[in-house]
Amino acid sequence: MTFPKEIQIIIVLAPFFLFVIILGIVFKKVTYFLSNYLVFWIFLLIVLFIFYRILSSRLSFFDNPAAELMIYVLMFIVGYFIYKKNE
Repeated sequence: MTFPKEIQIIIVLAPFFLFVIILGIVFKKVTYFLSNYLVFWIFLLIVLFIFYRILSSRLSFFDNPAAELMIYVLMFIVGYFIYKKNE
């Protein structure tokens, strides 16, 4: 059975957001050397980019460049709020 496109997007993005939240908590609790804001963002965005590429191979929705840009912006916003909350 094939799910509608909207359900597929939710199914694919749910573990991604869980991963981002866990990553933010672990970074704050364990790695104090990443307290430098720039280093934190470079490292976080590299990890998120790798995870995003793994997810994008599972769903054709990500073939659209506008959707891809939206996901990057969403990743940045979620990561920023996690960083600020754990600061």
